[in-house]
Amino acid sequence: MNDTKHSVLLILPLLLLSACQLGGQKNVAPSPQVVATNEQPAPKLYTGNSHQDVIAATNALHQGRTADAKIILEYVLNQKPDNYLANKLLKQINTNPVALLGETYFIHQIKSGESLSKLAKQYLNDQYMFFALARYNNIANPGRIKVGDKIKIPGEAPSITEIASSDTTDNLDDEEATSEIEALAETNIAEISEPIVSNDVEIAEQFERQNYHEVLLRATQIELSPFDQDLVKEAALALSKEADEEGAPARGLEILSNIGVLLDDPQSLQPRINELNQHLQAKQTLADIDVSERPANLYESLLTVKRQYPQLATTSKYQMLQSKLSEDYHTQAMLALRQQQLDSAIALWDKVLTLDSKHELAIIHLDRAKSLKQKLQSLE
Repeated sequence: MNDTKHSVLLILPLLLLSACQLGGQKNVAPSPQVVATNEQPAPKLYTGNSHQDVIAATNALHQGRTADAKIILEYVLNQKPDNYLANKLLKQINTNPVALLGETYFIHQIKSGESLSKLAKQYLNDQYMFFALARYNNIANPGRIKVGDKIKIPGEAPSITEIASSDTTDNLDDEEATSEIEALAETNIAEISEPIVSNDVEIAEQFERQNYHEVLLRATQIELSPFDQDLVKEAALALSKEADEEGAPARGLEILSNIGVLLDDPQSLQPRINELNQHLQAKQTLADIDVSERPANLYESLLTVKRQYPQLATTSKYQMLQSKLSEDYHTQAMLALRQQQLDSAIALWDKVLTLDSKHELAIIHLDRAKSLKQKLQSLE
C-alpha cells in the first residue's frame, strides 16, 4: 500500500508538469516566406521628346527590338501625327516588305564595312529603309550581319560600271577583295554592328520649337549626322513652302540651294525645287500678260498661271484680268444667245465659269441656254 502510494506521488508531479507544458503551447501561424525576385519595373520606353524618341526607336530597330520600337513610334505619332521619320519607320514595321519593296531582286554578298543602312542608302536611296530591307531578308537583328552573307536587294542588279564606282574595296584588286571576304566569312567573327544614330541637341530642340531659321543657321556650324540632315531638310522644305505661299518662290529656291550643299543627298530636294521653278515661271508669265492681248491668248495664259501656281489666283493683277475677261466672254455669250447661236453662247459661258465658278449671271444663262437647246432638239 505504501509502495503504491509512493509510486503515485512520484508520477503525479510528472503528469502535472506535462499538462502545464501542453497547456502553455499556443497555435502560432507560420511566418510567411519572403520569395526573392529579380523582377524590375518595366523601363519607360519614351521620353516625351519626339526627336529623341524617334532616335530611340531607330536604335531599337537596329537591335532587333521591334516591339519596343513600335510602342515608341505609336506614342510619337499620337503626339505628332505628321512626324516624317516616325511614319516612315512604322510603315516598315506594319507593311509587308515585298509589297513595300517589290518582288524583283538581285543577290548581294556583304562586304567588310557594309551595313543594312548603307545598303539601303546605296540601293533604295534611303538609309532609313534598313528595317524593310531586313524584313525582306528575314533578318531578325538588322544591326548585326556577317561579312559573306548573301542577301536580296530589291530592284534590278546594277551594271558593272555602277558596282565599280561604289565598291568599298576599290583599293584592292578583285582577287584580294574576294580573299578578304572569304576569310572573314570563314572565321565567322566579322559581325557588323550599325552605329547608334546621333543628333545635335540644339538642332533637335530648335526643330521641336519650329524655329526653322535657327535650325538652318546651326546646320552651317557643325558636321551633320544623318538624323540631323533629315531635320535640316524638313526645316528647309517648311521654310521654302512658307516663302512659296507668300508668293516668293525665288526665296524658297535660295533656301534650298543653300542647304543642298550640306546634305549627303541633295537630290532629295529636287522635286520641291522643280515645283518652285514652275511657280517662278508662272509668276513671270503673269507679269508678262498684257491686258490688250487677244481674249483667246489671255484665257490660255490665265489658265496656265492658275494651274502652275494656284496662289497667284489671289493676286490683284490676276483677279483684274480674270474679271475683265469673264465680263467680255459673258457679253459675247449674251450676243450669241440673241442671235440664236446656242452652241457658241454655251461655249463662252463655260469659259466664264472656268475662270470664275461663282459668276451668277453665267450660271443662270448657261442653264437657260442648255434647256432651250434640249427643247429645240426634241422638236426636230
